[in-house]
Amino acid sequence: MNITFLKIQIVLIVLLFQGCQYVNKEYTLASGSIGATYHTVGNEVAKLWSPIIKVDVESGSHLGSYSNCVSIIDNQFDFCLAQNDSPIEIFVENPSKSLSDYNVRTLFPLYPEILFIVHADSIQPESLTDLVIGRKVALGPKHSGGARFMIQLLLEYGVDTTEYTPVFTEYEKNVISEETPISCSITGFNNYRIHKMLNNSGVLFSLGNPDRAFKGSVADGLSYRYIAAKPYIIPKSTYGKYPEEPALTFAIDAVLLVREEVDEYLVYDLVRSIIENKQILASQNPIFSSITEKFDINKLTFPLHAGTRMYLERNEPTFIEQYAEVLGLILSVLVISSGSISSYFKRSRDKKQKRLKGLYNKLWNYNLLLDNISSQEEIDGLSRNLKEFKMNLYELHQEDKIPDGINFNNILLLLTETENKILNTINSR
Repeated sequence: MNITFLKIQIVLIVLLFQGCQYVNKEYTLASGSIGATYHTVGNEVAKLWSPIIKVDVESGSHLGSYSNCVSIIDNQFDFCLAQNDSPIEIFVENPSKSLSDYNVRTLFPLYPEILFIVHADSIQPESLTDLVIGRKVALGPKHSGGARFMIQLLLEYGVDTTEYTPVFTEYEKNVISEETPISCSITGFNNYRIHKMLNNSGVLFSLGNPDRAFKGSVADGLSYRYIAAKPYIIPKSTYGKYPEEPALTFAIDAVLLVREEVDEYLVYDLVRSIIENKQILASQNPIFSSITEKFDINKLTFPLHAGTRMYLERNEPTFIEQYAEVLGLILSVLVISSGSISSYFKRSRDKKQKRLKGLYNKLWNYNLLLDNISSQEEIDGLSRNLKEFKMNLYELHQEDKIPDGINFNNILLLLTETENKILNTINSR
């Protein structure tokens, strides 16, 4: 049997029944203001994950990229949504720390968040500096990712906050008005607030010629200094008949972050759920249409979680597969030169079979214990023991310390039966 295929089978079997380990735990996810993109996306992700774990989504105007990152660093949440560039101030405040010192990891990038610069049609700017200097500019919440990015972008153009008036508001109030004729925000492309402004005398500002995107535009130059951002083109007529011409701007990925301590096999399962259901997600909300596992790991602010990395590397060839021909040649030479090789392999097979028999007997004893279990403490203890058994089984098989064949398949079947009995026991209480 193909070694990679067999390993994938083991991983899937382990993950299939991993859910019973988390059935009694409730996880938390920080999103954003009610009705905003983070709030919508957070609830859709929680619904997607509901067969695996229960996720309580917290929302409110106090939540956003920066505050979500701070909260997850302080262990207030298990998951959160944030801009990929969110924690820059944290590093400045703690210059002695490196990325690995924080307990935050990237679970997965979900969709691009787009910089929208919308102004009243009474303004006819010749440049970005001409647009903002001397005017009030709505930026959303003070510590939001959009406000931070826009202030930094204007500094790149040589404009500081003394030359315009930053107006910090709640997300839903970040719109153009007679008093504040400019609104800047970073959000998903289908945010209704953007659609409403553009269809009520708002004009979408372009940072340059869209035809020059990825060909030396100003957005390309700035993205070299701000690696989390990338040039982005908003197509013509994205919002009804607006914009009337394509607009060049920036996009920064919205990412799911997770505490490092969250179990890697659970994270594996959560990532697999996102990838396998991306078409369903996109049909329900087009913002998910760009989900892909082929993203640039080097542009992530926080390192990948071990479970995500394990999922992305699931199809990579093993050492044996990479060097099968060379190892085969070496083995042939050894067999020819020494008849003891045969007896060595026989002893090795016998040892593996003995180990496998011991594992089967241990699992059978767990199965028998379930028939006489009487308390929640016993259920929890047996669940923990079974989880350790399962991980040990996976590691032994991965290291080729137990053989394939009928006996091994019998262990997998008994493992399935035991997992189901535990789950039924939990559900019946």
